[in-house]
Amino acid sequence: QDMFNKSMETEQDAFGKHLLALDAEAKTFATYDNIKQVDKVAKHVAEFNAKLEKAKADAMLYNTREGLFGKDDITDYDSIGK
Repeated sequence: QDMFNKSMETEQDAFGKHLLALDAEAKTFATYDNIKQVDKVAKHVAEFNAKLEKAKADAMLYNTREGLFGKDDITDYDSIGK
């Protein structure tokens, strides 16, 4: 069980970094200001939404695992998508 717990913590650390990257990517949408880029922006939005949905699913998985391991402090991933 200890091995799985350490593995989960390592995965969650990487996931935290991934969430920071998603946040940085979300901020790039503010740079789009040319209507001629509408197709590019639409594609970016679709790709970003897929990443966001995957992150939400991953967050649920990590929270479930934390519960299974009996962690008292469940990680708060409520900011995903906000």
